Amino acid sequence: MFDSKRVAVGCFLAITFSFFLLILAIFSRYSHSNSFNLEKGERIRAIRGDIISSDGYTLVTSKKTFRAEIDLRSLDFDKLDYFLKLFGIYAFIDDSEIKKIKENILKAKKRNQANFVLSKDIDEKAASYLQELAQKINYSNIFKAFENKNKKIETRGLSIVEHKEDREFLKYDTLTPILGYSQLDLQNNIFANIPKKGLEKYYDDCLRAQSDYKISGIKGIGKNIVINKNSFLSSRIDGCKLYLNINLKLQKALERIASIANKEYDSKEVIIGVLNSDDASILALATSKRYDPYNRKSDLSYLNSSAVEFSYEPGSVIKPIAFANLLKLKRITPYELVKTYGGRYKLDRFTITDTHPMDSMIAEDIIVYSSNIGMVQISNKESVSELIDGYKEFNIGEKTGIDLPYEKAGFIKAANKTYDVEKNTMAYGYGFSSTFIQLLAAYNVFNNYGTYKIPKLAKAYSINGVYNELDNSYKKEVLPLEIAKQMNRILIKTANQKSLEKFWPIGINVGGKTGTARVNINGAYTKDYNANFFGFANDLNHRYTIGVLVISPNKDKKGYYAAQTALPVAALVINQLVEDAFLEPNYK
Repeated sequence: MFDSKRVAVGCFLAITFSFFLLILAIFSRYSHSNSFNLEKGERIRAIRGDIISSDGYTLVTSKKTFRAEIDLRSLDFDKLDYFLKLFGIYAFIDDSEIKKIKENILKAKKRNQANFVLSKDIDEKAASYLQELAQKINYSNIFKAFENKNKKIETRGLSIVEHKEDREFLKYDTLTPILGYSQLDLQNNIFANIPKKGLEKYYDDCLRAQSDYKISGIKGIGKNIVINKNSFLSSRIDGCKLYLNINLKLQKALERIASIANKEYDSKEVIIGVLNSDDASILALATSKRYDPYNRKSDLSYLNSSAVEFSYEPGSVIKPIAFANLLKLKRITPYELVKTYGGRYKLDRFTITDTHPMDSMIAEDIIVYSSNIGMVQISNKESVSELIDGYKEFNIGEKTGIDLPYEKAGFIKAANKTYDVEKNTMAYGYGFSSTFIQLLAAYNVFNNYGTYKIPKLAKAYSINGVYNELDNSYKKEVLPLEIAKQMNRILIKTANQKSLEKFWPIGINVGGKTGTARVNINGAYTKDYNANFFGFANDLNHRYTIGVLVISPNKDKKGYYAAQTALPVAALVINQLVEDAFLEPNYK
């Protein structure tokens, strides 16, 4: 009995000792690979959000690229060919490229190089396969333990690491430079996008990655983290999806019109804008100067958005704004008679002329026939400060607040530094500067019942699946309704003179004003001109405000007057709105 107990105890001790040796062996094996009972963290980086057109097309998105690397101190070179064969299959790399990788590995070995990058241009699909491969070869002895500089034993296998995040422009140069761009900058061992211009910069807080996926805890034997109360987990939240008011189909059509016109007029640039008059949402903002998103350095000037960053003297398109201010001040009426002196008038040291010489005309015909002399006569009915304050009510010389960075304010002299003769020339568009977007927003007042709205490119965003409308509630009454209606009627009369009505599609209500002005550089007028058209096109249910700017057309080609350049472009724009069903002609 006593002997049997001793045998039993001996067996128990033997089994216990054997079990202890087994555990020790397991611990020894996995401690070499640094994978047992240790803290481990895993991080999957969130990506920058998409920019999407109003008709549902993704314009800009993000694409991750990964790099694959190994530590040559861990690599069993007897199994190098076997490893590279597997790597080529999982990474979709052909044999010729694998051959180059092998040559570079052998060169790196001779230099006693430790870390080696196999490839740094791996897409997400291949990266997922390679991560699977990395797990499978943990037990294949392709990678062996080595002693590091800290005298610790470790094994480093195949590592798949996020390398950079590229911004992809899926519609090539469409809407550039409004979309803007970003530059890659090395941050935390990853090339991240730093926004520099356009919507990318303005909405960076929304578009940038919000939260990475992170998990940390104790590693299990299979190199997986054991989830328990001591683990840490955070969700991945990508940057927002930014939804624009821009209609891609219309945008591309107007860009084509701008590019053809720019070539035809041999101009520096052609800009076209279309607003929904109700809320000032921008349906299209096209330019002939669009950069190649994959070769931005070819012409750096193309990176600028001229619609908001280029200021110029507007010429006669300012006359309706000055005229409306006089109506508002009750200094004139539309039908009072104004002397225009046969089309020639001495103003200080200069003689100004009209293209439609008359001895006199009713006040509203000063706008219809674009009389500089008439504008001088009626501007004498107000003070310098009243004229300048009137312009500023329309945000001329002030930033509009459009959702783009680097918007210019233009320039208007202070009233106390402006002479009366300067006031007279300011009344017909000289002596100050504005921007295309300022004039587009100002003309929208005439088609929106006297109310000023801030032009907006983006309408909403969604983040983590939650949709949010962007606030565009700001509005300002600039003109009383009755005066806005009068100006609307006068602009329709202006655009539908016998010489102009042929341009417009039948059944659409078109109003607007042309303007041509010399280019002023550093206070001196050159031989170049800028040509504008601003106005509107309406049907029974829709109202759109339209602007066209032709910068420095070659006068030896088609001419430089706005009626020869900007107005025909505006006609093409309105016909495009009809073709794309934004406007429905009423033939009755």
